[in-house]
Amino acid sequence: MSDTTKLVSSFYDRFPFPGEPLLDCKPPGYIWSMCFDAVYSACSGALYENLQAKNSPRILDAGCGTGVSTDYLAFLNPDSEILAIDISEQALSIASERLRRSGAFAISNITFEKVSILEIGERKPFDFINSIGMLHHLQEPYIGLAELAELLKPGGIIHLLLYAEGGRVEINRIKKVLKIIGLQGNDDGVSLGKSLLRDLPENNRLRKHYFDMVASLCDDDKSFADIYLHPFEINFNISSLFELIDKSGLEFAGFTNPNVWELQRFLQGELLLRGRSLPLIQQLQLIEDLDPDLDHFEFFLAKPPLPKFEWSEDSEILRTCGRISPCVSGWPGQDLLDQEMNPLTLDSKAYKFLKILQDCPQETQLVDLPLDFSSEEMASIARDLHRRNVLLLSPCRNPAT
Repeated sequence: MSDTTKLVSSFYDRFPFPGEPLLDCKPPGYIWSMCFDAVYSACSGALYENLQAKNSPRILDAGCGTGVSTDYLAFLNPDSEILAIDISEQALSIASERLRRSGAFAISNITFEKVSILEIGERKPFDFINSIGMLHHLQEPYIGLAELAELLKPGGIIHLLLYAEGGRVEINRIKKVLKIIGLQGNDDGVSLGKSLLRDLPENNRLRKHYFDMVASLCDDDKSFADIYLHPFEINFNISSLFELIDKSGLEFAGFTNPNVWELQRFLQGELLLRGRSLPLIQQLQLIEDLDPDLDHFEFFLAKPPLPKFEWSEDSEILRTCGRISPCVSGWPGQDLLDQEMNPLTLDSKAYKFLKILQDCPQETQLVDLPLDFSSEEMASIARDLHRRNVLLLSPCRNPAT
């Protein structure tokens, strides 16, 4: 291990993260960005390969920590083969216990391994790689991303989260202060760090930021230590983020929160038109500068070639097979929560469409669903449900000629 890796490993042995409690049940709700079907559909417009193939994905959870992400991956991708790696022995011990208690080992084939991504070596390639908050703790993140890219199948997807410097200005100033006065990642560091923030003048900007934005996340010492006392981290901006992506040979496949990256959040009229005329990177930089609360980037990368499906032709979309996304809450019913947990109300025709789809064999093409809708109406309903990420589509393996 490098000196930096040893420091980070020792830190997480002392403060295993995340600090979520262990539960004697499956993890609550869902995180759609860890469901391979939902992710692949969001990135390509279709399900991976096709519905009929029924291939279980091979998944890498790189930097799994205490197993919160691994738990979701197991339940959201049943029957998958999952390798979860981390450099902290203590975190891995908690992760194994978490998944034993949740029942995840009965859902998917899961293996834990203590190894750095920089030393993982050759492995059978993965369909999907999840890596939340790992690369920004490497001295050379581009080398870590290159290793992930090497482990990914062509057409596979990586889900990443990296710190954004713009929304961490106050955090980084406090980190600098704590370092200057000699606080380290231990119990005294946490106690004295919290004391410093608590005792600053009430109108102090750093104190306000902590109590308005961060304190609710720091009920446990592990979270405070991870945010303010971590021994090594790198923050990114849009420019350095896309430099990292360009070096990897992977292609950007979208943000997990695309609504956040819409110019109309901030601009209207002539200003919006001017903003939209800019190249994509400049549009993203504009949003980055307009939103000082953006403290992380969460996004998908794909290893080319990634097929893209638009389903713009009625005849094309009607020759697909479909399934209801597992990342929708409230089904069966007309009042749902979509994959972002936003309220969504289905009209009677959309509800009827999904109910009939659910009751038909999985390989049934949309055109063959027993519905008394016109072809144009069927295609419109399917396209709208697909746009809302409620309906996942698959090209038919043997379409009718």
